[in-house]
Amino acid sequence: MKKIIFPSLYLLLLTISSCTSNHDLFYNNIFLEIPNLVSIAPHSNTYTVGEKLYIQANFSKIQNSNGKPLDLYNSTGANSFNFSYIIEKLNTSSNLWETALFNNNSLDIINGNGQFYYDAYFYGMCTLNSTTQKYEYNVGVPLSTSGSYRLYFNYNGDIATEVQLRSQSPDTRIFLNINSVINSIDSNGYYYFTVN
Repeated sequence: MKKIIFPSLYLLLLTISSCTSNHDLFYNNIFLEIPNLVSIAPHSNTYTVGEKLYIQANFSKIQNSNGKPLDLYNSTGANSFNFSYIIEKLNTSSNLWETALFNNNSLDIINGNGQFYYDAYFYGMCTLNSTTQKYEYNVGVPLSTSGSYRLYFNYNGDIATEVQLRSQSPDTRIFLNINSVINSIDSNGYYYFTVN
């Protein structure tokens, strides 16, 4: 009987000691830092009522990871990488920032897909273009009322100056989270602009 108990106990201890407490590995989450994948289209910080503010992404499925090429599609099986952002308007009566409301039918979708969700945030989908082999997003948000506004990408992220893109991978594949620095925002993560 002792011969059976000790090997079984040894296998149990080996299994327990090899368990990971890193939940990201358990759920197949991988994190990378790749700068400048998303941007605000070049424009002065002053817009005119009726203009659109464009958010853009156009990045190759082949990216540099620790000095080696990484094929984002082959690694994840993802046809899109998604991210979120919020546009707020300053309420001059209360001097508080409030979520600006938008109509999905008025978005100018050139590449990828974008939606305004739950009167709260934009959900951007950078979709893989099979011809260019790039993940693309180019969506214009209509600016229909004058006022002071700010945009930020840190709705789901941890670092104010970065946007987090997440692969829409099949359940059996790796989920890749890319943190990407954005140059046109301030140190608190905001892009301030005015609409006249």
